[in-house]
Amino acid sequence: MNLLAGFSKNYNGKLPKKFYMAHRISNRAEVKRLCFKLQKIGIETHNPFYNPDGSYIKGRPEIKRIDEGKQDLYSIRTKPKAETIVRNDLRTIDVCDGTIAFIKGASIGTSMEIFYTSWNLRKVVYVITEKYYKHAWILTFADEIFRTPDEFIKWYSKEKRKEDRKKKHG
Repeated sequence: MNLLAGFSKNYNGKLPKKFYMAHRISNRAEVKRLCFKLQKIGIETHNPFYNPDGSYIKGRPEIKRIDEGKQDLYSIRTKPKAETIVRNDLRTIDVCDGTIAFIKGASIGTSMEIFYTSWNLRKVVYVITEKYYKHAWILTFADEIFRTPDEFIKWYSKEKRKEDRKKKHG
């Protein structure tokens, strides 16, 4: 039985503009900077750790404590808190056009977010990774794979220009 038979995503022919930013908590500062770059090229970013302006998300006070060095990365996990975090992340993915996954190292959460976006919602997934670009799961569920953030930005900007020209010439 081929579990992937008939698997396809429902694209409306438009370049997605609103993305959930999947990444490890340990990469949050780097992705926070990346979000600012993406916003400059017209991408609306939804980072699970910060608001679009870089401020802290209400309901995630542990992120500020982690940033200040007052709390360990994974010391926040009680089942109710974990379920709240996951539920909020999934709700955010639900309202986005797709997910941009930034992968520097193995991450259970990022992997789950990729799978949820692609398999459950049939939405676009772009992966930025230097190390895992040939991984079977990434090759299967990513729509496009980039080795660096700059490579993604260059590609997206080019696709946006093509889309803008189509609109203009109709």
